[in-house]
Amino acid sequence: PDFADDLPLVFDFLAVPDPERPAPQVSAEARQRLLRGVIRRLYQVPGRTEVVVNVIEDLHWMDEGSEAFLGEMVGAVEGTTTLAVVNFRPEYEAEWADSPVYRRVTLRPLGPESTRELLADLAGGDPSIDGLAELIHERTGGNPFFIEEVVRELVEAGNLEGERGAYRLTKPVEDTGVPATVQAILAARIDRLEAAKTLLQAAAVIGKEVPEPALRIVSGLDDDALAEGLKELIGAGFLYEAEIYPERVLAFSHPLTREVAYGSQLGQQRATAHAATARAMIELNSDRHDELAALIAQHLEQGGQTLEAARWNARAAHWAGYSHPQDALRLWGRVSDLASELPETEETAALGVFSRLLQLDYAWRLGMEKERVDTLVEEAREIAARTDDLRSLTLLRFLESARPGLEQPASEWTRAADEAIALADESGDEALRIAIRTAGSYSYMVAGDLEHCEQLVDEALEMAADDHSAGNGLVIGCPYAWAIMAKGIIRRDRCEYDAGEELFEQALRIAAEQGDPETASWTRGNLAALLAVRGDLDSALGLAQRNYELTERLGDVFSRCWALVNLGLVRLERGDAEGALDSVERGDRLYREAMGKGGEAEGWREALIAEALVGVGRVPEALERAERATAIIRDRGLLWALPRALRTLAEARIAAGAPGWDELLDEAEKVATANGRLIELKGIEGVRNSVPAARA
Repeated sequence: PDFADDLPLVFDFLAVPDPERPAPQVSAEARQRLLRGVIRRLYQVPGRTEVVVNVIEDLHWMDEGSEAFLGEMVGAVEGTTTLAVVNFRPEYEAEWADSPVYRRVTLRPLGPESTRELLADLAGGDPSIDGLAELIHERTGGNPFFIEEVVRELVEAGNLEGERGAYRLTKPVEDTGVPATVQAILAARIDRLEAAKTLLQAAAVIGKEVPEPALRIVSGLDDDALAEGLKELIGAGFLYEAEIYPERVLAFSHPLTREVAYGSQLGQQRATAHAATARAMIELNSDRHDELAALIAQHLEQGGQTLEAARWNARAAHWAGYSHPQDALRLWGRVSDLASELPETEETAALGVFSRLLQLDYAWRLGMEKERVDTLVEEAREIAARTDDLRSLTLLRFLESARPGLEQPASEWTRAADEAIALADESGDEALRIAIRTAGSYSYMVAGDLEHCEQLVDEALEMAADDHSAGNGLVIGCPYAWAIMAKGIIRRDRCEYDAGEELFEQALRIAAEQGDPETASWTRGNLAALLAVRGDLDSALGLAQRNYELTERLGDVFSRCWALVNLGLVRLERGDAEGALDSVERGDRLYREAMGKGGEAEGWREALIAEALVGVGRVPEALERAERATAIIRDRGLLWALPRALRTLAEARIAAGAPGWDELLDEAEKVATANGRLIELKGIEGVRNSVPAARA
């Protein structure tokens, strides 16, 4: 029962999806992380005594994600009644090979005598075969699969006659022409297929697994010819039936076979087959176009259909969206590359500039090297200016100078937001006006100007009327939900807790309705903070912990950091300084490792860390971090965070027995009053009341 919530993920992994339990929409990175957690828990279930044996073959063919999964499995085996048996080629290397629970058993190639035994089983013991075993052993190096392929080749070439176990050689051994490599053997066997050769080559283009309906379209064969060709390929050992229901699916018996069949085609033939494969996927999967868009785009690109490939990559990127930001960022990068290869038209220019803008939009969520950011900005500006694209210039102004994550004075930030809003108004694009107002309001929030922040979101909501989708995907997944959340934050900060909670709940409903997991995460974190300051400490912790678990499924570093910080904030309110310190420090490390800097919330995190350090008794460190937090926030004019930073510095000075704490509280009270942050006034009053003797 403890694994009930994990079943949709496991079913999806095993390719047996349950319509009643749809798989969670998470990034590939988060999916792997969740699956690894399930595997570790499965292996380490307390009290399990049954012996479990897991066999995983051909590690040398593994992709990176599967290798990480396997590493988690191996790490979980120690101390359990589980035996993991894996096999791989000698050149494969893994970090877990140094584990004390690992034992390597080397399976060496067959020696000359064993090669003779295998050949006797395959070909028999006719005197004409004398000497063949030595030649085959030399050419195959004792690899059993290669030995089998050599025998198949000799039979198909007419050099061996008879039946399995009872062949005779029709030529002298030295004239048999045994190829030097298995690739040459497979190529020769494929060449002799005649009509079925093109069918096998078409299958190689489609993929490792080949649905029969797709193969029919790509090959262009009628039912009778297709059936005859597949019968020949299965009989010759090239393909086998992997599935028969609900549709027949063929698979290659060995990866080398597909590799050789794919490489044996001329470039134009292969390109034509890729383009046909894309058409087949589009035709046969009308209800899965978004899901398969990235794969369709790959086939189109390899088929020389560059514009179509760019369109389908853009579709895939839109589908990945803010639920799968890592995938979306990669796909938008591919759109930019493909658009750059095409002659400039209105469409290709739009694809080129918008794909670059979207990469910049994901940069503040995921992190990106400054050189890459600068290049994208300049390329986007050049295309937008050349095509007089005011919409793109507006987005560029926002993403360059008014987005989250920037380390700049609040005055510069709000000025850039105002300029982006003015450009949006000039464009006349209503969706853009809504999106930029909403996203731009964040700069006023962190600047402590809650009135202007609310004015902007109210304007956006009025423009959107009751259209919850207005401006979706432009900077923010759902601007409408974000605007409602922002109003909830303002109500919370004014101690209007019931009104704030109602707004947060409304924002959550709209974010879920519009498929915006980011805004849902930010809203849950802020709601948890509201519950904590209102005194609903258990509910606050449960929600903050759940929000962290849900947000971990996103690849979005920005959101994951905030989920940890809000969890830490709730723990501070509960008096759990040690837990708070762990949460906020983890969030800070996560952000800095991805972004290479602290971002606009750097001072806020420093203040919370300092507060937790006071709580655990590490006062000198707390003083240092609180001083740093206050300096950062003052220097940048981020007045929303300043009262908390000043209050924390005062607490650190009180704990250290240092003077000046009362002046800091006076300043904090003045700033909080000016900004209408009544919630901070309560915290300041709490600190004053905690030191009555010193105050007197």
